[in-house]
Amino acid sequence: MANLLIRTNHKKAYVHCEQLLKAHPYSTHIFKTYIQAAVLSHNILNNSELNIARIICETDAESLAALGEYYLRQEEDAMTALKYLSAAIALEPAKSNWLFLRAEIYKNGQSLKLAERDLTQVIDHEPKNKDAYTMLGNVKYEMGDLINACAAWRMGATLGSDESQKRLVKNCK
Repeated sequence: MANLLIRTNHKKAYVHCEQLLKAHPYSTHIFKTYIQAAVLSHNILNNSELNIARIICETDAESLAALGEYYLRQEEDAMTALKYLSAAIALEPAKSNWLFLRAEIYKNGQSLKLAERDLTQVIDHEPKNKDAYTMLGNVKYEMGDLINACAAWRMGATLGSDESQKRLVKNCK
């Protein structure tokens, strides 16, 4: 039931999982679902919940990614977020949304080659991802590679990205 709620209403899922945890405090499955619901509903976890989550979720890709997103959103701790997202990606390397999020962290931290690698993987998995092409163009531009930046923006614009279109007009002749 909690997993169904997570897909439909994050806040209700969080409250429901909170109640389930009171009734079943040692259920790993319920706790993992609780962590995912907390992240999706933007609730703040206390330190003991975070400590338990780190231990329980260390082999569950969805929970690791949820922790990564949590640290990025709530704590604005990019290094910890990167650690958890990388662990999730190691378990499930084809998750484009996790690769895209990690690429954003790399780009913001000026690790442009790593951002480029992750964005290329996103495009390999989702060839029609206009946002990946746009960000790849931005990364290439920051790397000083205008030719490939324009090529990525052109593809993003073809797929409907307004930002790519603006970048093309501004930077590419």
